[in-house]
Amino acid sequence: MRYLSSAASGLAVLVLAGCASTSPWQPLVGSHAGTPAGYSGAVGMGRVLTRQVDSTTAHRPHPARADLDLFALVEPGSRGGRMSVGLGSYSEREVTKHLLNARVTGLRRWSGGSIGNYLGVELQAETIEEGISLGLRAGVFSPVVRRPGEPPLVFAIDFPAGW
Repeated sequence: MRYLSSAASGLAVLVLAGCASTSPWQPLVGSHAGTPAGYSGAVGMGRVLTRQVDSTTAHRPHPARADLDLFALVEPGSRGGRMSVGLGSYSEREVTKHLLNARVTGLRRWSGGSIGNYLGVELQAETIEEGISLGLRAGVFSPVVRRPGEPPLVFAIDFPAGW
């Protein structure tokens, strides 16, 4: 229970930090395939906290830039679902975009092994080139209520993809 309240406090700090920003919230969507949620679609909102534009490319139609973002996502899937809050880094140069983020995630598995509720952390890296995105997301989760014989940790890996 101590872990759960610490995570909730951390989420509150992230959300309050995002409220201090002057940037508007923007819709986010994504799709993933892998464990433990199976095939899933993510929807949520994100907000740019800071933005740096490369002054040598500022005159171009798509100047190079780097953002620090706050986001919240809900992600229902075929075998489970996630709710996440995290911080992300987004960089863009010419037609290539890179995303790197860390998030606190609540996971609910409703089919497959280890059915139940979990709390954990995830890291994601993704590249978008010419409108096609590919990436990797990995996480480690602990059961909220551990049942006898259940493993203490569940590891997850999936592949964000989109167009």
